[in-house]
Amino acid sequence: MPVIIGDWTNFPGVDDGGASTNSPQYGGSFTNASFVQIDNAYVHAATAGFNDGGGNGDLRLGSNITYAVGTTSSFTRARMPAGEIIVAASDSAASNDADLLCTGTDDHLVIQQAINMVDAAPGKGRVRLLDGTFNLGATINWPDGVGLGLVGSGWGTVLRLADGVDDNAITFSGTETRSTFSDFTIDGNHTNQTTGPTGGIWAIGAVECVFQRIHFTECKSTGLVLGAITGPAFGHNNIVTHCLFDNANDSTFEGNGIYITSNDENFIVACDFQFLGGSGAAMGMIHDAAGTQTILGCNFVNGGNSRPAIRVQDASATKIVGCNFDGVAGDAIFLAAQNCVIESNTIFGIGAVGTAGAYTGIHLEFAATGNLVSGNSIASHTTNGAAHSLIREESVGDSGSNLIIGNM
Repeated sequence: MPVIIGDWTNFPGVDDGGASTNSPQYGGSFTNASFVQIDNAYVHAATAGFNDGGGNGDLRLGSNITYAVGTTSSFTRARMPAGEIIVAASDSAASNDADLLCTGTDDHLVIQQAINMVDAAPGKGRVRLLDGTFNLGATINWPDGVGLGLVGSGWGTVLRLADGVDDNAITFSGTETRSTFSDFTIDGNHTNQTTGPTGGIWAIGAVECVFQRIHFTECKSTGLVLGAITGPAFGHNNIVTHCLFDNANDSTFEGNGIYITSNDENFIVACDFQFLGGSGAAMGMIHDAAGTQTILGCNFVNGGNSRPAIRVQDASATKIVGCNFDGVAGDAIFLAAQNCVIESNTIFGIGAVGTAGAYTGIHLEFAATGNLVSGNSIASHTTNGAAHSLIREESVGDSGSNLIIGNM
């Protein structure tokens, strides 16, 4: 049923327990309403003015809404901003600048509230997270559509999965989504997760999204998943730039950086991938199962469990250009793909990590045909017999007809 409120005033009182002097947790909470509209309001509550309990249709908030967030005697008053809501962690240095304040427990609820409010505003806008650690007791559900953003205050803004969440920090709906994300850290806390997939951002349905200056660390499954639009249809044209993916080579799951499936024509530029590759399903630091990607100017260092740095599997037309591979745990580049371009990369320290004599700089097999491998600089580790080979083309699965030229 619809909920329409013209004027609403909510002053603090005693909560349902009867023993606290705090204002209520929320001024109002809505669940399974077909439509919620609030025009004018002054709402004082402990955690947030309004809570989207789930299952609601449109949530529309007017411009004349003021929140007072905190206890009865100590609170911060702010007018609902147009286009941006600022959320502080419990340990933020300047929480007085925030519109909403987290407690350090189940902080996803407050962040979700901010996201839903900005998403409901005309033209949308962004949620800005201040410095500090936001402890997530469940995934943040990211709305579909165009124009919503999440920005931190640098890598000192940390979204950390609490123990046993067994989910991703942020989950897309699967419907076509165009959003921006920047300047924060996602800590997957992989040693304290049990089931999966669990990790960073599950961006199914991502189209023309931007992921920039994000630190994905300790993600048990994957830092960033780019997947299909529900329907299904391919997602496409996303940009991942200046991100760091690290510290998951002791994960008991995949422990990789980026997994791409049914999502193509993406750019992955100037990112670092370090100490990745868990003991679960064999995946590359970047695992491309869609094709038509551009991977440009990225660095790959070390790793675990014999996992390749980049694996292009059952795909075509991906370009890997100008990347550095420094002593990765498996093959630097593994191609079971067609019509790819591997050019101007620097690969060294092959065999420095993992089983001696097993791995290769550029490895083509399983129907790898029509690929161009050109102008790469490739060197094994200094230990005798560390590498299997510098370039390896196998006939397994009808591989062949590749042009391999001008490599050193």
